[in-house]
Amino acid sequence: MKLKQVRKIGLISAVSALTLFSSALPAFAVDKSVTTQGDVGFEKDESGTTDPLDPEKPDPLEPFVPVDPPTPTTGALRLDVTPFFHFGTNNKIVATKQNYYALFARGVKFGETEESDVPNYLQVTDARGGNKGFKVSVKTNGTFTSGTDKIENTKITLKNFSVNSGSEIKDSTVFPTVSATPIVISDNQAHDLLSAAVGQGYGIWTMPMGSSTEKTSGKGKDGTGTEGTVDATKEGRNPAVQLTIPAGQVIKDNTATPYVTDLNWTISDSI
Repeated sequence: MKLKQVRKIGLISAVSALTLFSSALPAFAVDKSVTTQGDVGFEKDESGTTDPLDPEKPDPLEPFVPVDPPTPTTGALRLDVTPFFHFGTNNKIVATKQNYYALFARGVKFGETEESDVPNYLQVTDARGGNKGFKVSVKTNGTFTSGTDKIENTKITLKNFSVNSGSEIKDSTVFPTVSATPIVISDNQAHDLLSAAVGQGYGIWTMPMGSSTEKTSGKGKDGTGTEGTVDATKEGRNPAVQLTIPAGQVIKDNTATPYVTDLNWTISDSI
């Protein structure tokens, strides 16, 4: 009788141990999966627009409000901002060759209430899709007029170009390129300022001429010297945009009706 009880107890213990061991084993789940897809498509927006941006720190979420309202072109490849060159109305008349420098562009930066100086600049948008390339050119005939009066054979020299992305593009190999040397416009011929080869140019770009921290001293003959007294009419201008008026011109005192010339800016997908 005792032997049967021992066997029974042993059997129960073995079964209990097996049960405990079995419950400690991991359960083997059977995983089943299905793959789906997400998709998105795009088309170029021929009616899109881009606000003017700070040329030195372009951010589409922080628009810049220029004093001179821009006249943008339309289309997926477009000029957003083209510069005005104001050389001042209080320049002293001289009877010799003379250089004059443009006033800085002005406007209100995002989050501010007062106007600030920014370099004269160009802004373009290429939203055609992909890096298809483009070029921007400018021309002028070299003649300033005021009524029937003319100043002829003038030259406008542009230099110290840089390019900034308004689309957070970091790869410098896809940036448009600018001239490393000054560009002189005067002969009514188009001169390329900003060029993007195939493989470059997608996005929003600003092209400042000079820097807001580099200004004429007001010293010397044309205001770019380092010695002498300061001429307030030549001080604080943009040395990257220079107007040269040659000798032999008869210039009139016409502050009320300044001499003007046309600058023609063109963006093209022909590269």
